[in-house]
Amino acid sequence: MALTHTTAVRNAHVDTVLSSLNGGKIKIYDNANVLLATFTLPNPLAPAAASGSATANSIGPATAVASGTAVRFEATTSGDLLKFGGTVSIADGDGDLALNTTTILLNQQISIDSFVYTAFP
Repeated sequence: MALTHTTAVRNAHVDTVLSSLNGGKIKIYDNANVLLATFTLPNPLAPAAASGSATANSIGPATAVASGTAVRFEATTSGDLLKFGGTVSIADGDGDLALNTTTILLNQQISIDSFVYTAFP
């Protein structure tokens, strides 16, 4: 039998994790672990969670520092402490983070189309 959590616990988890990322970064990487771009996260990153989930406030664009195909991301604090990571896709894909494109060229402006953090059940 799987563990489940109340909505209040799930909301508290989301709020704790996302508040630790206020002013932090999202780093985009390719399969060879080459850093393609770094986004600076807003403060606050997101409004309070509801139903165990929160959608990030608007995140400004980033300029690519290398060319490659984006496949994963890392979410870090402003001091570069890794909090979590996930996969990257375009908005209609199945990634954890949606970018406007996954084919990235050096000096290209890229943007995050969607970033929703959902707590464990």
